[in-house]
Order: sequence, then C-alpha cells, then structure tokens
Amino acid sequence: MSGLRPPLAPLLIALHSAACGAATFACEDDARCGDGGRCEPNGYCSFADLACASGRRFGEHAPAGIAGACVDGDVGTGDVSSGGGSSSSTGNASTGDSSSTAASTSVASTGEVTSTGDGGSSSSDSTDGGPTPVEVGPIAIATDLDDGAMWPTVMGEVGTWSPSGEVALGQAYLGEYPEGEPYWGYFRFQLPRALPAGTVVQGAVLTIDGHGTYQWDEQVHALRVWAERSDDAPQVEGLASLPGGDLVALTEASARWPATGGLAWSTDGSNASPDLAPLLQELVDDGGLVAGASVQLWVAADDLATQGHEVGWIDASGLDDREARLNLSLLLP
Repeated sequence: MSGLRPPLAPLLIALHSAACGAATFACEDDARCGDGGRCEPNGYCSFADLACASGRRFGEHAPAGIAGACVDGDVGTGDVSSGGGSSSSTGNASTGDSSSTAASTSVASTGEVTSTGDGGSSSSDSTDGGPTPVEVGPIAIATDLDDGAMWPTVMGEVGTWSPSGEVALGQAYLGEYPEGEPYWGYFRFQLPRALPAGTVVQGAVLTIDGHGTYQWDEQVHALRVWAERSDDAPQVEGLASLPGGDLVALTEASARWPATGGLAWSTDGSNASPDLAPLLQELVDDGGLVAGASVQLWVAADDLATQGHEVGWIDASGLDDREARLNLSLLLP
C-alpha cells in the first residue's frame, strides 16, 4: 500500500472528558459514601438498614426509583425492592429484521439511567413500573492486538495484516483494497457484564476516530459492519483469521454505514456507526454472553464493485488515546 496515498499530516491529540449531572450522587468507592456507606455495583451508595432483607438501603442521593429503597441481591442490574423483594419487570422490544440494513435509532427511557464512562453501567427501574435500559459503556479497545486491519491474498497481491496500524502512530485503513476485495478493520471489546439469554439489545453503537481517506467519495461510498459469530471472540491471529475462512464466521445480520446514501467520514474527529443492535442480538440469541467475553466487530466497504477506496482510522497502538469505543443499551431478563 505504500506510495498510494499522499503524506499524512501530524495527528492532533484528542482530549476526552466526561460530564456528570448534579441531580444524583454517584460513587466510585466506599470512601465516597462516608461513614458506614458502601458503593454498590450500580454506582450508588447504600447504608445499613436491618429493615431490609439485604441489610442495606440506598441513600437519598440515588436516582429516583431507587433512592431510599432496599438493595436487592442483584444491584448490578438496578433491581430494587421496598422490603426485600424484587420489583423489577421485563418488557418486550423489537430488534428489527436481523438480515436487513440497520438504521440509527434512539432509545426512550422513563427512568433515570447513568453511565460510568469506563465500561461499567448503572440503571434504575422506571417510575411507571416498566423496565429501564441498562447503559453499558463506553467500552474501549483494551490492547493493541484487539484491533487492526487486513486484506486477503488476491489478484497477485500478497495479503497484509496490520495489527498496529498501517503507518506510524497507529494510523490504519479499511474499506476496499485491492479492487473488488474487502479491506477489513476489526474491533474486539471485552464485556464488563453478562448479556444472558433473554437480554434485549436495544442499541449498540461503534465509535471510531478518523485520520484521513483514500479515493473515498462521500456521496457514494459506504461501509458495512458485521459481528463475529462467537460467544467469546478470540484475538485475530493473522491472515488465517480472515472472515470466511476456517477461524472466523460472521453474523447473518449486518448494518450498512450509513443506512442510506454516502458516508461523510470525519478525518479529525469521531465517527459513530448506525445502530448495530441486530448484530449483538444475534449473538445473545445463540445462548447469551458471559461477563468478560469478547465481542468482535468487522468493518469493510459496502460496495466492492468499484475502485479501491478507504477511510483512515486510529488504531489502539496510537499515542493519543483515540481507540474505538462500543456503547450498549440493554433490557435485562
């Protein structure tokens, strides 16, 4: 691929910050809760109360719906009770046609939901008795070998695997290369919590930071995203891991990025995918995913009938903390 593209300008370091609201008080550890307080897995403080079956009750600064309620045995899901019994409930949601192109959606919530911003999650029951989505993420690429790019051995070209970016500073590409062949980018995320069978994936968004393009027509060209069909996707081992081979099978569901038209790729900021919920739902419906399991997404050009065209993205080996992120919105059983 060397010599095909003009020289790349130096990358700007992107600084990320998380905002927090003042309506509730979230904790990171027991020390934040004060005397006798304990920081529960959902990110809110509880205090000793023998009237509760669990012996703990959420403080007044927890979100509406759990403030002052007894801590249930599974506080990681946000289930609470008034006297020791669970008051959570489940509802039905449609994931759409898993074989069709997925379009961007937004998830409405009647309860308060907060995200820890470090791959964890927290939630509360809806004030009207219905379930509230659990927000998980952003989950960031953990190690350099959890993302990369590759193209196959075709048309006399020697296939190439770039686990740390194609050029300096973790700059990678994906799209179509050589002509008529997918230039794959892959992104592997470790789940901080389980997605058991029966979980409804209401939303899933992949965010990739860009750095440039090559022969990319934003009026025409688009990407397509698949998930690796596995209950715990292993790290890519080289060209043997190309999709369609013996090691990697992809989901039947896929999502065009964007749903219609061409993709205007940001070369100095973040690029958010359309909703990938049908891809993740296909994995959950195969038996669920345990905490710590890895989900791997594969991205390439949607239209392979044209000349080679690519978008540039920042690999986790880059020096400026701009690795890809995954956000999930779930309804737990």
